[in-house]
Amino acid sequence: MRLHSLRFAGIGPFREVQEINFDQLASSGLFLIDGPTGAGKTAVIDAIVFALYGDVSGRDAADSRLRSDFCAPGEPSFVECEFSVGDRRVSLRRTPKFERLKARGEGTTTASASQVLSEIDGKGVVRAELTQAAEIGAHISNLLGMSAQQFRQLVVLPQGEFAELLRMKPAERFSALGPLLGDEFFRRLQVDLEKAGSDARGERVAANEAVRGAGDALRGVLGDLDLDAVNAELAVVLDPTGSERGAAAQTILSWLTRRSEALAKELADRQASADTAREELARVDSHLAARTAVDQAQSARAGAIERLDLADQGVDSAQAREWISQLDQSRGSLKQWVLWEREYLARAAEQQQAEAEIQTLS
Repeated sequence: MRLHSLRFAGIGPFREVQEINFDQLASSGLFLIDGPTGAGKTAVIDAIVFALYGDVSGRDAADSRLRSDFCAPGEPSFVECEFSVGDRRVSLRRTPKFERLKARGEGTTTASASQVLSEIDGKGVVRAELTQAAEIGAHISNLLGMSAQQFRQLVVLPQGEFAELLRMKPAERFSALGPLLGDEFFRRLQVDLEKAGSDARGERVAANEAVRGAGDALRGVLGDLDLDAVNAELAVVLDPTGSERGAAAQTILSWLTRRSEALAKELADRQASADTAREELARVDSHLAARTAVDQAQSARAGAIERLDLADQGVDSAQAREWISQLDQSRGSLKQWVLWEREYLARAAEQQQAEAEIQTLS
């Protein structure tokens, strides 16, 4: 629904004719009806509701408040309103019941309320010409999808009645909102809620599985603690309805912190041992080159012995003494290299053990 214009006179504090162009007001977006108390803000709303439904905006307001107290008995009160719904444009004119001067004689008589509705479509074709209050009321309710009460509750919301809408029971609120929102809205809302509920249940199941997996991992990490104590705290954390989950989680976190600190220290010690072993290994590696020299010394010793065995083939004493001297030197070198080789083998075994322990910690 879109209001286009409102014209009225003899309504509320307005004795003279008042005209409001809503198309012009709404051209820049939202607009505000503002003014001090008694300026006639409610009278404008009353005029709109009266034009549409022949009623006033407040549920407890009397129809008599429409007629301006400033009007003389012979002056009329009327409301003319023009609005559209889609391509259907409607013009309404209503006059309230009021006291007027008698045509003959003295005194006043009650003038009956009157109403006229005219509707045209987007092509300018007249679709309705109505003058009966009941027909116009049914036509407007069908066109807007709201009764007068629903229009007051959902569109106008007079002072004090908004709180009543909030305090309605679900069935009452559904009755008020249903015709406005339509069955399709509630069908889509139900589908969306069911999907959201299903997604939430799936997420909860996945979260519980993740928590249980984390619990199993924690049992492995905290294996050096009292297993019963660990299981008791984990049971509290895994209980989705428990109120002490936060405290239990903090307890487990403190255990993990201490365990992490202990493992970090152990890892640092192992790394220090590994660094020392690597230094020793580097030093021992330098001895590997000496192994060749050991082999050469052994070969020289064997050659010296062989040459001694050939002494009867004319070897003189000077050459024999030279061979003996070489043999003694080779024997000394051989002894030293044998000691180095044993040290190398021991250090290599320590290095392998340290690297295996580091690999386990990592």
